[in-house]
Amino acid sequence: MKKIALALSSLIVVGGMFFFTACTETDTTKPVVTVTSNTDAFNRVEQFSTTSYTDPGATASDDKDGVLTCTVTGAVNMNSAGEYNLTYTATDAEGNFGTADRTVTVDGGLFLNGTYTAVDWVGAVQTAGNYTEYITPSSTVWNKVNFTKFGFYQNAAVYGTIAGTTITIPSQTVYCGLVPNDKNHTFSGSGTFTNSSPFIFTITFHDSSTDGEYDCHEVYTLN
Repeated sequence: MKKIALALSSLIVVGGMFFFTACTETDTTKPVVTVTSNTDAFNRVEQFSTTSYTDPGATASDDKDGVLTCTVTGAVNMNSAGEYNLTYTATDAEGNFGTADRTVTVDGGLFLNGTYTAVDWVGAVQTAGNYTEYITPSSTVWNKVNFTKFGFYQNAAVYGTIAGTTITIPSQTVYCGLVPNDKNHTFSGSGTFTNSSPFIFTITFHDSSTDGEYDCHEVYTLN
């Protein structure tokens, strides 16, 4: 009888341990966070287009706790061209947390896109009459814009890059000008722009060719 009693006691103890262990199984599964409208239509916005970025947000779910609320860290400055990261976080009852990210591009190229009246100056001397200049954003590089007639030269297809409110003309050599004076010109420079009305901005640049070297500036007025 003692052996039977001991055996029953052992079964009860083992069964109880199993029941206790099963009931206290640790939850280690992270919530799943999904970014809402994670597309170029929402993630690439024109600089200065609004005073603040409208965040579509994110959703989160957990295998045990169901739908969870997300918190977001990071901010987007609509007045400064650049890439901004927003991180969404959701935490379940056990303290497990999941995250997801959204990269928002504030595109200065979209803002500068347009047709301008341009004037070229060497020092205090205007070198030519007003001319039409087209500034277009790159379709593949978010912070790049293209000029069609830089410095009033024929075929002067120069590009610039944008960061914040600064546009930079990286050093580049283009074959441009009018026959018989068409030749290689090397341009480099920078300028700043604002959300002003009427919209005018200036780029100061250096121009060098076999004719010599010139410090110039270009004044652009949006048509």
